[in-house]
Amino acid sequence: MKDKVCLLAIKSRFAELRKSESCGGKKVMNLKQLLQGKIRVNNKFPFVNTRDTACIICNHIVNGESPILFVSHDEDDGMWQFLCGGSHGVEDAKVVALGEVFDLDPSIGKVAEMPCGYCATRDKVDSDWVVKNENNDNKANGWDAITELCDEIYRDQKNPKHYGILISWELGGNDPLRGISVYDGGDYWHFITYGLSELYEKESDIKDVSGYGMEFTFKLKKDNYENEENEIKCICGILQSIARITFTKGEIFNNYEYLYTGQTEGIDCSGKSNITGFITVPDDKFHEINTPNGRVSFVELIGVTDNELKAIRNKQISVRELYEKIGSDVTNYNRKSVM
Repeated sequence: MKDKVCLLAIKSRFAELRKSESCGGKKVMNLKQLLQGKIRVNNKFPFVNTRDTACIICNHIVNGESPILFVSHDEDDGMWQFLCGGSHGVEDAKVVALGEVFDLDPSIGKVAEMPCGYCATRDKVDSDWVVKNENNDNKANGWDAITELCDEIYRDQKNPKHYGILISWELGGNDPLRGISVYDGGDYWHFITYGLSELYEKESDIKDVSGYGMEFTFKLKKDNYENEENEIKCICGILQSIARITFTKGEIFNNYEYLYTGQTEGIDCSGKSNITGFITVPDDKFHEINTPNGRVSFVELIGVTDNELKAIRNKQISVRELYEKIGSDVTNYNRKSVM
C-alpha cells in the first residue's frame, strides 16, 4: 500500500510532534490558514480524541486538488491519517489538528469509531466508506463475524451500501446502531444491522451471548419509488428507532412477535403505504452465529398492516399464522391486507 509506506517516513520526520497527544505547539500547521479561512467549525465532534489532536493530511487535500478518500487509524500510536488515496512523498505531508480536518470534511465522522489498526477507503466523496482491518487482527471480531456471514451469503457484493453514524450512542448520539449494511437481493434490498451485539471487545458478563444477542434484518421489495435512496434511508431510520427501544428499555426481540405502536400512517417516506408495523420471523438467509464475543441471532422484521396487527392483538390470528398467510418475508408497500 503506497500511502502506508510513505507515511512511515512522514511520521519519522514528525517524531517530535508525535510525542505530544495534542497539536497546540507552533510547529503544527493551521489548516484554517492553509485554506485561507474557508472552513466552517462543526461543534458536533464525533471523535474520542480532542479537537487539537495531531493528525496527518496530504497537500493534495489541503490544496483542494483531491478529497479525502483514505483514512487510517494507526495501530502503533493511534495517529489518524487523512489522504487522497494517491502516492505521496514526505514533502506532501502536513500535521494539523483533527478538529480542523473534521470541519473541512464532516463525512470523516462516519469512521470516528474505527479502531486502531483499521483503515477506510471510498471511491469518491459521496460513496460509502469501506472499513478494513489492516493487520487481520480481531479487534472488531464481532463486526467481522457478521461481515463474514454476509460475504458467504452475498459472495459477489464485497462493498454493499453501508449507512454509518456521525456520533456514537456512547458519545451522546441519537442512533444506537453503529451501522446498517444493505445488500442487493435481486428483487429486494436486504438490510443487516451492526450494533445490538458486541462488535468490538467483550464487555458484558454473559460469556455465551454477544451484547443483546441479536441483530435486525429487513427485506424491502424494489419498486418504482420516486426516490429509492430516500426509501432505503427511511428504513435505516426505522431500524435505528427500534434498536433505541432495546438500548433504552432493554427490550429483546424474539421470533414470531409483533411490534404495534398504534400508528396508522405508512412506514414509507410518504406515509401512504398500508404497512404500519412489524412482525418478527427467523431470517431464512442469516442463521445464528457464534462469534468470539458470544452468540448472535438475526431477527427479521416484516412490514404488516394496521388491520393485521389488530387481528393479532385481538387474538384472531397468531404471528406464525399471519406470516404463513402473507406468504413472503419481503415487505411490499403495495401489498393489500390479508385480514
